[in-house]
Amino acid sequence: MYKFNKNTLEFVRVKWPVWLNPLALIVLMPILLILVLPRIENRRIEHEAKVIIARQNEFSEEKLIKLISSLHFPFPDIVLAQAMHETACFTSVVFKENKNLFGMKASFRRITTSSATEGEYAYYNTWMDSVYDRALYSATYLSSIQTEEEYFSYLGQYYAEDSRYVEKLKNIIVDKHLKSKFK
Repeated sequence: MYKFNKNTLEFVRVKWPVWLNPLALIVLMPILLILVLPRIENRRIEHEAKVIIARQNEFSEEKLIKLISSLHFPFPDIVLAQAMHETACFTSVVFKENKNLFGMKASFRRITTSSATEGEYAYYNTWMDSVYDRALYSATYLSSIQTEEEYFSYLGQYYAEDSRYVEKLKNIIVDKHLKSKFK
């Protein structure tokens, strides 16, 4: 402990009696514990919550399959094939930066879960929001489709920019055995 000496304009070390040091510890330690520990605990809890949320939001193909299944898409294998194709098997920049699994662009005509646009593509807070947005798209534009061929026909006419899009999706479905993932 130091005390400022006004005459010499210096800090001077204060000499405590030897018996006062243990007493100071006994008195100050509980006070410090009462004041400091709750703050440390709150920071720990906040950090743990962030870690848990981050883990829940981590992408995996298994989590994607579960979410697609839970949303009851009529042709879930096609939806998964679209996600694989649009993201180059989950490696594309649009997927990694925008969390956009389906190459969705900004929507101005329907309800969307995108929070913004980055470039020409929709930006999502989580990859799951991208799947929810795809479900909203399906509900808006695909609700009357009954067969896989109608579905592929719609994708080829209105969704795809690549003339071989449907052919590529069909190949992915066969090559990756996607139908078996939804039984």
